[in-house]
Amino acid sequence: MAGTVASPLLDMVCHRLDSHTRALSKSTNFIKMRLKLAETLAFLEETEHHESGDNSSIKIWLTVLRDLAYDVDVLIDDWEQQSNKIPRPSSYLEKELRRIHGQLVSHLDSYFRLVPGHDVPERANPEMDFYGSDIVYGRYSEMSGVINNMFSGNDGKILRVIPIVGMGGIGKTVFARRIFQNDEVKSHFQVKAWVSAGENLDLAKIEESVASQSSLEGKKFLLVLDDVWEEDGKKLQELKEWLTINVGDSGSCCVLLTTRSSRVAALAGTVPAKQLECWSDEDSWALFRCLAFGPMQDESIEFEKIGLKIIAKCKGLPLAIKVVGGLLRCKNKQEWLSIRRHDLSNLPEFKAYVLPVLKLSYHRLPPTLKQCFVYCSIFPKGYWINKEKLVQLWIAEGFVGLESRDRGLEDIANEYFSELFQNSFFLDVMRDEFSEVAWCRMHDFMHDLAQFVAGVECEISLSQIGQVVSHKMHDLAQFVWRIECSSLLMGYPRSVQGRVQYCSMVTPEPGKLRTLLLLSGKLDNVASIFRMFNRLRVLDLSQSGLIELPVSIGILKHLRYLDLSHTYIRKIPNSISKLKQLQTLELSHCYNLEVLPRAITLLTKLRNLGISSCCSLIHMPSGIGKLKLLRKLPAFILGKRSDAAKLKELNLLNLVGRLAIKNLENVKILVDAQEAKIHEKVHIRSLELSWNRNADLSFDMSAAILEILRPPMNIKILCLKGYRGLSFPGWMNWEFPNLVKVSLIDCSCQKLPPLGGLPGLQDLYIKGFPAVLSIGDEFYGNGVVKGFPSLQQLEIFDMPNLVEWNSFPATAQGEQFPCLEKLTIEGCRILTEFPFAPNIKNLAICNSNETLLNSLHHLPSLASLVIDNFHELESSPGDPGNPNSITKLTIHDCDSLEILFAAVRSLSSVRHLSILHCDKVDLLPMSLEKFDSLQKLEIVNCPRLFQIPDILHQLSCLVELTFENCPILELKPESIRLLSSIQILMIQRCPLLEKQLEIETTKKGVRF
Repeated sequence: MAGTVASPLLDMVCHRLDSHTRALSKSTNFIKMRLKLAETLAFLEETEHHESGDNSSIKIWLTVLRDLAYDVDVLIDDWEQQSNKIPRPSSYLEKELRRIHGQLVSHLDSYFRLVPGHDVPERANPEMDFYGSDIVYGRYSEMSGVINNMFSGNDGKILRVIPIVGMGGIGKTVFARRIFQNDEVKSHFQVKAWVSAGENLDLAKIEESVASQSSLEGKKFLLVLDDVWEEDGKKLQELKEWLTINVGDSGSCCVLLTTRSSRVAALAGTVPAKQLECWSDEDSWALFRCLAFGPMQDESIEFEKIGLKIIAKCKGLPLAIKVVGGLLRCKNKQEWLSIRRHDLSNLPEFKAYVLPVLKLSYHRLPPTLKQCFVYCSIFPKGYWINKEKLVQLWIAEGFVGLESRDRGLEDIANEYFSELFQNSFFLDVMRDEFSEVAWCRMHDFMHDLAQFVAGVECEISLSQIGQVVSHKMHDLAQFVWRIECSSLLMGYPRSVQGRVQYCSMVTPEPGKLRTLLLLSGKLDNVASIFRMFNRLRVLDLSQSGLIELPVSIGILKHLRYLDLSHTYIRKIPNSISKLKQLQTLELSHCYNLEVLPRAITLLTKLRNLGISSCCSLIHMPSGIGKLKLLRKLPAFILGKRSDAAKLKELNLLNLVGRLAIKNLENVKILVDAQEAKIHEKVHIRSLELSWNRNADLSFDMSAAILEILRPPMNIKILCLKGYRGLSFPGWMNWEFPNLVKVSLIDCSCQKLPPLGGLPGLQDLYIKGFPAVLSIGDEFYGNGVVKGFPSLQQLEIFDMPNLVEWNSFPATAQGEQFPCLEKLTIEGCRILTEFPFAPNIKNLAICNSNETLLNSLHHLPSLASLVIDNFHELESSPGDPGNPNSITKLTIHDCDSLEILFAAVRSLSSVRHLSILHCDKVDLLPMSLEKFDSLQKLEIVNCPRLFQIPDILHQLSCLVELTFENCPILELKPESIRLLSSIQILMIQRCPLLEKQLEIETTKKGVRF
């Protein structure tokens, strides 16, 4: 475990020391300490695999070494702040250098007294057998899909490599073995071989294994490569070439490859990988039941209740289920209860069977990634971690070093995350609009592994704060989560039940604490935290209820990361300028924040300034362009005051990600817009340009500014708000190849831009164009590409004067809207007809002209229709033409259901009908009987509805019925009796109907 935390930490401080060698080399104490650090680091790297992770003496030794490394790190911060004034180390620094050198000497000597020998321990065997190791439940459809893929030979490929990917213990080997032993597979393939690949792909071993079979020439050959770790693309390619040559042109080869790494799968696979997920509750219980209940054991309801709670702790991991199920086999109730009460990770069987399997992935990581993985244990189990925040924390902690001048710290940190994700250290992810990981979550057992390998470094203790730490901390929070000497994590984790008494042996030394995260709760006396923990590098006070940031924030001179998001602060004190090491200042969703101080421009190491959704912020401070390391600035707010930043300051910033430039009406000189050079910011993926709705600005000035502020060609998302020009700029005719989403809001143009020529546009949102009367041919594009070839979703809102929407004539380039599946129309009161769109499946019409329903035949693939906010209909809009095959109909906030049903016409195909929030509807129409395919009926929030025609018995396909918040609804006796035959019946807040059911139950014994 020596390399887990101490090795990369020492490497980081050595790198920082070396950057100051020229200034410090005159100090003998500095040279001695630097040499001793180098000796210690070399020793750690040499002995990394010689220490036992369970040796408590070694853990303590490493903890002390880590603290010394932190002392060096703090010393460098002090030197960096002093060096601007005094060119030589002060007497205090010399004293500290001498102290740390002496402690390193004695500490390294003490190691050899602790460990006189270096016997390499035997590595745990992940294939250790136990009862039920070859039992598999579920995954039958997944197996069938893989087998069908294996048999697909009509694509002309001689070689087919199918990767099976998943975290350790997920059951990849068992999955592959069941396929290998399948009867259909046996009869299909003439030659089969199974090779356990291991860490290094040995081509000679594979060739030897295959050579032991008969000749492969002209035969169908199945090879299973189990547990592949090799990421050398050249080796994998050599294997594929060898297999292709040996089966010949008349033969074929299928390779099933199991791996934990999606990178290996991408390098080796010829088809998309099969990702194995954790088991469902049903499959988990089926396996556990088979293992835990012996032939003579009582499988009672009582045991089942206990077992289900134990299974929930396994989180769907098959290996854990097998271990726990086998452990409980033929055990009594008290032993079952004991397992239910305790954390599975503390079981000896867990440490013997599950942990070694998971540790294989950890052992293969380089030291830098081990440290990043271990750091994730500071979050509670099951916690959704913001990926961007996580990489910023890694950077703040010093885990990320500049490996190349061509790449920034964020790029390297993102690569670290990708590698951990590709190797299954993060199980669940949520993605953003760029299809990139935005949030991630670790499997509980991977979290246990992180805590285990961290040892003392991340020993977590939960405390009841009333008895705790010191009397000065009584106001911090109800609970404290803390990491020994390194991090303090405070909050109310959902997984915690009750209160655990504080363990005094892990009381943090205030001067040593580096990380404090508040996950929830409120703080009253923040200043006391600053005084106590003045070595903090990371401070997260988000959602803490903070109203004012104390001036004493300036004493945290080592701070790299400060999160004040979702608080009530109105301003930032000027003392923020003392935080010379600050890299991230997160202020997102500080709705009361009015101004940023000029002092922020002195934070020369600032890389991230989060000010998203700071709706009260009036401008950026002048001088913001001096922050040359700033990479993330999601909003740039222009102001009227003389001390507000000018648009041209953006020229000096190399920004990435999202950028919203607001209040463009405050640009008075076009040169400012030109010097901003927005088109050169190639790392911006999302650009928003907005003018204040109430701004007094000429059409010509607005148009000139927008013409200048053209986005970079690789932009992905573009939003224009409040534009006051009469026409759109010429650059909107260009074919931006990566643009996938466009939003145009509250613009005064008379025509829509030619967006149909954008080859990759998938999502288009248009709102508030009162001057547009017609959508004509120009909307579909003027270039080679026309007709919105990739558009999937189109939303048009608040175009009150739009009269017509013309179809685009089919050309050699194809028809219009070939991929469009979802269309929303709202607030278009005089538009009467849709254009032809052959593939639209979902249509929503709100507060628009009812005659639009006449053109439903222009949407031949329509399957789901939402009609919203249609009032005062006097008669059916007319003939809708050929009916569609609408299967889902939703009517929301409408009055005349009879007229709407007549307008839709294709009632017989509807299988799901929802009638929602129709306040004026008192009686459902008789035409309800025409829904003869109806399977699901929902009637919700209809306060005046008092009766439904006695036709429910005619809806022979109805299986699900919901009545909710219909307080005066009653049914006729025939319909009441019919309810007993409905498979799924839900009635809520319908008092009269509920009383009818109660009477029917009492009188006739009918059960609902």
